[in-house]
Amino acid sequence: MSAEADLFTLRIVDPAAVEASAQVWQNFLCAIADTHPRYRNDSSLPPICPPAMVTAWTRPDDGPVPDGETRTRPVELHHRLKEILGYPHALVEENELELHADVHPGDRIMVEQRLAELGPEEERRGRSGRRWAIELHYRNEDGDVVATERIRFFAYRT
Repeated sequence: MSAEADLFTLRIVDPAAVEASAQVWQNFLCAIADTHPRYRNDSSLPPICPPAMVTAWTRPDDGPVPDGETRTRPVELHHRLKEILGYPHALVEENELELHADVHPGDRIMVEQRLAELGPEEERRGRSGRRWAIELHYRNEDGDVVATERIRFFAYRT
């Protein structure tokens, strides 16, 4: 198996499931002036997380890390690919989010990352680089996939 084929076996699974907190998404709702009753628990149906926020639960903040803890970078696999393949810079070219199930307050969300695509070396606007896509599967505490995200990047050297 080639070294590049080995890249497709890389998986990043962040075991630290993060709780979807209604308190956290209230700021988001205020910022966008969204008054949907299911987001605010003003409905006869159970409240749900605003779908656009599903990825937020697994993106670590950049605040201080408590002693004895480690923290992955957001979309850790992308950063590792940049290091392995020697590309210090990258741009997001496309981002797709497919929603599969509602996220409710208290759900614990974890993410699994895998390399979905790896293009050949190419020249683009005078820069040597490669395109790749990372696929992220967001799961709840029952292991059900609640969302799938695909992020396409162009990584390059200056």
